[in-house]
Amino acid sequence: MRPESSRGVKDLFDAETMRKVVESSPFFHFLGMELLEVGEGSATLQLPVAPHHINTQGIVHGGVLSSLADTAGAVALGTRMSPGQRPRTVQMDIHYLSAARGQTLTAVGSVAKSGGKLLVADIDIADETGTAVATARITCVLVGGFADERFTPREPPEKGKR
Repeated sequence: MRPESSRGVKDLFDAETMRKVVESSPFFHFLGMELLEVGEGSATLQLPVAPHHINTQGIVHGGVLSSLADTAGAVALGTRMSPGQRPRTVQMDIHYLSAARGQTLTAVGSVAKSGGKLLVADIDIADETGTAVATARITCVLVGGFADERFTPREPPEKGKR
């Protein structure tokens, strides 16, 4: 049993386990995201911009930004969960504030609400100059897995098979 924090809530967060979970994601690696920092209720991810992130307008594709935001928010929320639980995004609101033209993007996710079945995280994305590129909010439902499913790396399915 883990010790209780000063708020009287069992301290469930384990940075090393969270890092292993995030880094076991094939999608995380496909996009090239890096987990810089994870703390109780927060997560900082970085994305070195690569040619496959760029759209036909010469800027980072909005889908890349929303994936980065969703991941940063989910990791932050994951720090408030018990083993066997995971967040599943049910709603996301993103505002694109400026064209992402930089070499590196940093997303900072923080828990806005936890407890109960719904969790909310706020995410800010900036480029290497500190220019705000996007801001987002995700709402997730808390789901349970079989045993400790969220900590089990999975192999991507073979092409053409599901």
